[in-house]
Amino acid sequence: MISKLHFDSHLFDLEVGKLEGVNKNFRAEHNDLIKYDLVYVFCVTKIDDLDNQLVDVKLTFQLEIDNLKKQFIADKNEQISEFNIDKHDFISLKNLAFLSGTYSRFKLDKNLPSNSFYDLYSLWIKKSINPEYSDKVFVYTLPNQKDKVIGFVSFKIENDIGTIGLIAVDDEHQGLGVGKSLLNKLFIYLRKSNVKLLKVSTQLKNTGAISFYNNYSFEESSRIYIYHLWPKKSHSINQ
Repeated sequence: MISKLHFDSHLFDLEVGKLEGVNKNFRAEHNDLIKYDLVYVFCVTKIDDLDNQLVDVKLTFQLEIDNLKKQFIADKNEQISEFNIDKHDFISLKNLAFLSGTYSRFKLDKNLPSNSFYDLYSLWIKKSINPEYSDKVFVYTLPNQKDKVIGFVSFKIENDIGTIGLIAVDDEHQGLGVGKSLLNKLFIYLRKSNVKLLKVSTQLKNTGAISFYNNYSFEESSRIYIYHLWPKKSHSINQ
């Protein structure tokens, strides 16, 4: 059964629904499909019949905090702090949020309204720095330019599980250990908070992120194939 996604529908000004738990034999002939402009289909196996509508292969990795090697959490970097709207430049943070979504399905699906990706990620990073929400954001700044954010990681903690939301380093400072320092800072915070497990999701196409997480011995815990169906567009084409 298709579930309507009210948040997505409102944000994108479309009728958006979601189908989960389908199997590889799924056929895009569901009677309820035509009620929606866009339907997300989530499956743990690839659906060959929908191959041309595959927009993402979402990989989720996890790491047990107690298994971290000591050298991974020994580095204390004074250039990293929690984001403060009165001290840090929000525009540079938002631009990094956009960078973190380079492989996002909301950016790659050209059927979506042109601003959909930017609206979604702008809202995501705004929520992440809002104390009303449980997220936190660690940012990396330079000694001579302490307001501009050149790297960041957002995360939230629920019970004893931490989840990374967004993480990125600007193009000019990649390969200099900024991402490693941010992750180390996060590890220190999670240990002090008695968090047992850290999770993070990325896209199969994002080989750089996968390699980064593998270096810290993250293990893949799930793989989800995500399809975007556009029933009304398909229906009009077939008429």
